[in-house]
Amino acid sequence: MRGGTKTPALDHDHKTGYVRDVLCFNCNGIEGKVFNLARRAKNKMTEGQWMSNWVDYHKRHQIPKHGGILHPKHRTAEEKRLATNAKARQKRKALKNG
Repeated sequence: MRGGTKTPALDHDHKTGYVRDVLCFNCNGIEGKVFNLARRAKNKMTEGQWMSNWVDYHKRHQIPKHGGILHPKHRTAEEKRLATNAKARQKRKALKNG
């Protein structure tokens, strides 16, 4: 983020040492993690090719394919919220009962 209130970080290429730009501290850290994961996953591609393929994959799947089949373990935000609340109630009850 440029010109904002977030802590700035000087982003650079770890291979060459060249400065690329100023990013927010969080984005700079995430960029490094993504690059390292791409380096591990790339097989015979460059990191950039792997990341480009990954972005293309996600663009292709923005609209559901395969008839919109849901993963069997998928939960909606509401279902997750209810489960979290139930777990918190159980924890409070256990603490209350000693």
